[in-house]
Amino acid sequence: MIIDTSELVLLETGSWRIGALDASLACCALETRSILLSGKPWSGQELSGLVLLISGTISQKLAQGVTDLVRAFQELKPELAHYLVAVGACATSGGPYWDSPAVIPGLDKLGLACDLYIPGCPPRPAEIHAGISGLFARQPV
Repeated sequence: MIIDTSELVLLETGSWRIGALDASLACCALETRSILLSGKPWSGQELSGLVLLISGTISQKLAQGVTDLVRAFQELKPELAHYLVAVGACATSGGPYWDSPAVIPGLDKLGLACDLYIPGCPPRPAEIHAGISGLFARQPV
């Protein structure tokens, strides 16, 4: 899988310039997309790090694609810090579908280590923005 860097969105928070990508799998996509719409297309500026937002229900059929996407994301711009963020109840724990045999109950069940879990069904865009800002605020400059 190849990630096209033209898909990166530049989010600026404090002194941080964050390149963000979104894997919108279901209804939380509306909230994550609203965060990305507040940014601007990345056009080669220096970045502090990269964030991949995974939002929505992860079905058994999507599991391999999500895993491949995360691996490709980790190979993108290897000189930068990479952060994986699970957005919403479905991506963090399976949400209301947690007991369905067709649903993976959270990214961690795929063996993917998340750097941040943002709960909610759906989480508000302000909460997503605050989570990403907080993630970078904890990192040394």
